[in-house]
Amino acid sequence: MRKIMMTLAAVLCCTLNMTVLTSCSVSDNPVVIPDPDPKPENLADVTIIFYGLGGSNLDEYLITNLRQLYDASASSYDNVKIAMQYKFSSKESIPHFGSEEGKADTLKTLELMGAYEDESKVDGKMYVRWMDPEGFSTFRLVLDPSQTLRLQAAESYLPQENCDFSTPDSLTNFINWAADQCPAKKYVLILSDHGGGYLPSSEVEKTQNTRTLLADQGHDFKQLTAKELARAIAAAKIRPNVIYYDACLMNTIEYQFELKDLTDYIVASTYAVPGPGGLYDALVDCLSGAANDLDYALEKYIEYAAKNWDRYFPKDFHLYSDITVTTTAKLDHLGVMMRQFTDRLCNTYQNGTDEQRQRIDEVTRHAVKVSDDVPSYDIAKYISSMMRALPEVYDKEFYNTFADSFNDCLVAQYTSKYLLEHNYQVDYSVVLGAKGHFTYMWVKHEPNQDQTAFITTLTDIRYFEADGTTNSYKVINGEFSPEGEADYTLEFSKTGTWNGTLDSVYGQTVFDSIVGWSRWIYLNQQEPNVWCRSAAYAFLPDGDLIDNPNL
Repeated sequence: MRKIMMTLAAVLCCTLNMTVLTSCSVSDNPVVIPDPDPKPENLADVTIIFYGLGGSNLDEYLITNLRQLYDASASSYDNVKIAMQYKFSSKESIPHFGSEEGKADTLKTLELMGAYEDESKVDGKMYVRWMDPEGFSTFRLVLDPSQTLRLQAAESYLPQENCDFSTPDSLTNFINWAADQCPAKKYVLILSDHGGGYLPSSEVEKTQNTRTLLADQGHDFKQLTAKELARAIAAAKIRPNVIYYDACLMNTIEYQFELKDLTDYIVASTYAVPGPGGLYDALVDCLSGAANDLDYALEKYIEYAAKNWDRYFPKDFHLYSDITVTTTAKLDHLGVMMRQFTDRLCNTYQNGTDEQRQRIDEVTRHAVKVSDDVPSYDIAKYISSMMRALPEVYDKEFYNTFADSFNDCLVAQYTSKYLLEHNYQVDYSVVLGAKGHFTYMWVKHEPNQDQTAFITTLTDIRYFEADGTTNSYKVINGEFSPEGEADYTLEFSKTGTWNGTLDSVYGQTVFDSIVGWSRWIYLNQQEPNVWCRSAAYAFLPDGDLIDNPNL
């Protein structure tokens, strides 16, 4: 399905009233007591609220992003204010002089951080002076364009214990602090870390791994779940107009619906975000130049960001990257259409013919996976492929109505040049499973002998069952062919629990309450495709790939 750029006409504005109270003193001169709320004319057009952490190995990239916030056009800071809170990784994760080979990279990292050599060394290695003995230092500041990140951050460390970025209160408190320090007509909230899309087990397993949103290395990689994120934003004193995930795999339908009533726009990527992440000087300039037209400002920004990723990688690199702006006002209609699609799919699978079930299974067997480990699949490709396979169930009118409802949600989308050249559209992802379970996989990618391609091997798989148990397996002969076919056997390892059930976790999402998608996870008997083309850097086939390159 081809996506059409849509324009949201309505722009919300807010005004604040100031009340002046007077009284008489002995000298009979009026005493003016200022209202704590700012005058409307003192409001910035936009305040950027940045909340991020290094996440084990992201410090170098994210410090570069924060420095970009200082590099916008001088005039942009007249109407765009910036508040940031950033937490470093542990000292073990910060590059250091462990070898001559690492010296150049370390110097670059130290320069980006504005750090310098400490006279005291540990085991002959130099560490960043900003770090406390265990690392995990956190700074909070309001950007002053006349200074630098180095100078401001060095004087802005929080005098509190190790900040836990994975708690809703931490995020709520920072949003409120930023709004007090930089009141504005509009707010853009940036959440920056690894990311990992929506995984039901991550809602209850707080120590899984880094493949989650805002996984705090200083707190056993506890992460901010989808429900906690929604609760943190809802509790804040301001409503962000934009939520921007500068993090991998966050353009999921589950997150879109969980936050749809808490913001006007969501900016996110379906595939992994390349190392350079956002292009924040461009973001500041775009917001400054079109503060009253967020559709235009965000579209221009994501175009700059996507092109910057292409410049970062070699021209022949098979880069799977994307960035999408969603208008949340249109998600309700998409939910209605997805409910109708799911109703028909479940009914056909239960009450249809064997031949229809075979066609449905074939589509599931070739579903487009967007991450090699988590069970995230391209939902529009899956739905459009299913509708083509079942024309007697989904007529042309239904297909077109669904396509319109999907396209209406998209303000803009840009992909890497490689995907653009192959006409490869990118859509929201969704959790897909079978027989009531979903899976988590461990995949290894290694270059072949002549360094011309990657060999992709599936090593372990864990089934998260609907009743809350888990079954883990070692994979035997789990190597994928370049065509994406997988032939492997499983060797049982152990049984455990994941502290939740499909109904108590996924069934409580806003998306499932509207669409009833978990019904399909229960009914479906065909294991979804486990091959992820993007993670293996596999070639895309020639031709029109709008619907599904695997079929």
